[in-house]
Amino acid sequence: MRTVWTIVKWIIKLALGLALLAVHWSLFVLFVALLTLLGWLKQRRMEQSRPSDEPEDDVDYREFELFDLEGRNEDGTDRQAIFDKCYRGDEVSVKYNPAPGHENRLEVWTKFGQIGLIAPYFAEQYAEVFKSGQPVRGRIKKISSGANASCTLEIAFPSGDDVEHRSRG
Repeated sequence: MRTVWTIVKWIIKLALGLALLAVHWSLFVLFVALLTLLGWLKQRRMEQSRPSDEPEDDVDYREFELFDLEGRNEDGTDRQAIFDKCYRGDEVSVKYNPAPGHENRLEVWTKFGQIGLIAPYFAEQYAEVFKSGQPVRGRIKKISSGANASCTLEIAFPSGDDVEHRSRG
């Protein structure tokens, strides 16, 4: 009787081990499938966010370097974390928000939050356009992360001499 019980215990141990092994491999296959799906979604988003090369009528794009990528926003969010979520071609909006000591402060916002500021030199050059209250839109043209993170924006301005005169005035 004792040998029968020993054999039954070994059969139970083997069956339980095989069941656990099957669960383990099933979870591993599910994990690999999820990683593949996430990679595919990321690639699809990158392809969809690529800006078109067709010029828009009545719009001139001017390039601006983004600065002050590090640090925290007024609401406590981390700009670097927001920057890490952005891709080339993502839409941005520019918000004129003067602060004490920073008369021409231009904040750059993405759908994730404020990513940084436009350099004060450019803000002064185009101050009248940004102060006009018209919505200013643009997109990320070039983005690189790492130790020397940088971001180049393309901001849309109405084409024509009208903008040139207002920005110099």
